[in-house]
Amino acid sequence: MNRQRNIGWLASISVLLVGAMLSVACGGGGGNTVTPPGLSASWTPANANPGAMTLSMGAASASGSNFSVPVQVTGIDDFFGTAFRVNFDAATAAFSGFSAVGSVIDDGGAVVLISATLGNPGEVLVFATRQQGQGGVYVPGVDINATSTLITLNFRALTATGANTFTFSNRQVEACNDGTQTCSDIPDVNLTWSGGTMRAN
Repeated sequence: MNRQRNIGWLASISVLLVGAMLSVACGGGGGNTVTPPGLSASWTPANANPGAMTLSMGAASASGSNFSVPVQVTGIDDFFGTAFRVNFDAATAAFSGFSAVGSVIDDGGAVVLISATLGNPGEVLVFATRQQGQGGVYVPGVDINATSTLITLNFRALTATGANTFTFSNRQVEACNDGTQTCSDIPDVNLTWSGGTMRAN
């Protein structure tokens, strides 16, 4: 990714973040914060065995009403970064934070920017990207072969429910070309996005 391209990519992420923060400041993302005692959440990924060129929500770890969903990347060469939204039913689940520990893009070879922010009810705005070096120094993407975790999103079930389907929207992925030392969007038609389903009882 050349310096000019990197600025555009980060600018688009900044717009996404500002919109999220304004939404929260204006009351977006509110709702029921009380979980009934004894509530237990379970999670089923839509695609337990993702193929190449896939971003997916993997198998979650759950403890009572809390569950943590890894967003994973499979089979993308020179992966540089992504921005997307996760959508779900805010009446039955709430976003409670994220973890970037062990992110596949944080290999020590670049500065990384990883976060997840609550937007409108039932919407989490996520970005995870490497950054180019100062003065236009090229930083490559990461070759991801095996399914690897990008970010882990934490949620809490709010009430007993049937299927609460979690999906991706407003999605974008950047990959780099080491030969030309530039990065560009991967056409969405070349990617597969797989979510998952929460149930609680």
